[in-house]
Amino acid sequence: MTQTTTRASAPRRPTMGLIAQVVGIAGAVLMVLAAVGVLLGKGIVQERLDAVTAGAVAALDRAIEVGDRAVAGLEAGIAQAEELAATAEEMAASPTIDEQLFAGLQDRLAPLSERYQAARDAYLGLRDKVTNLGDTLQRVNRLIPGVELPEGPSELLTGIDERLTALDSAITQVSTAAQNRAGASASATAIAQGATSLSQGLQAVMDVTVAVQGRLADLQDDVNALNDLVSWLTTVGAAIVALFLVWVAVLHLALWALGRRWRAGA
Repeated sequence: MTQTTTRASAPRRPTMGLIAQVVGIAGAVLMVLAAVGVLLGKGIVQERLDAVTAGAVAALDRAIEVGDRAVAGLEAGIAQAEELAATAEEMAASPTIDEQLFAGLQDRLAPLSERYQAARDAYLGLRDKVTNLGDTLQRVNRLIPGVELPEGPSELLTGIDERLTALDSAITQVSTAAQNRAGASASATAIAQGATSLSQGLQAVMDVTVAVQGRLADLQDDVNALNDLVSWLTTVGAAIVALFLVWVAVLHLALWALGRRWRAGA
């Protein structure tokens, strides 16, 4: 006589199974939606970051462009001032001065004054750009908590008014000496002295401008590097969170499958 063993089926739990299925499917859907939301949110944050950093880089580009014009104008002004000083010194050392040559020396002052004014305007434009950069850099700092960009080169422009006043005095000295007809030799000497002072002042301003240009270029590199770093961090962070949410969604699907078994009594 053969004895057969029948395995008893698990008791059905329809209520618990239904609850498990509802919770499982709802949780899975919510987790998937949350994962999609994280990825979309990452894109929105990245767009905002790109817009702010692109604005900062563009502002730095404009400041550097203005600085380049200032440097070019200052270099030309220095060359003209040095040439004028050398010519005036040579003329002052001459026993006799040709009035025609002295008139030619005077004629050089107008281009020098124009060049100086252009360089002065470019320098002031650079100062304004650098001053306005502070607000742009602060927007980047506010957007990225815990990260602070270096200060702009504003401190390098400290004393700009005093430098410009000294330059204005030097160009006035040259112009006044050129108009003095009391003695050509004395006037040539005064022109040489004024042109030398102007050249030295322009050189000092150019040194500051070049230093500002270097700081602006460093800031531009810092902004680009910060954008790349934050972009990488947000990408990795969003990917990790999204994967975690997908894993939780899989667990909810497992709960749904368990609820189905409970209802079926399997």
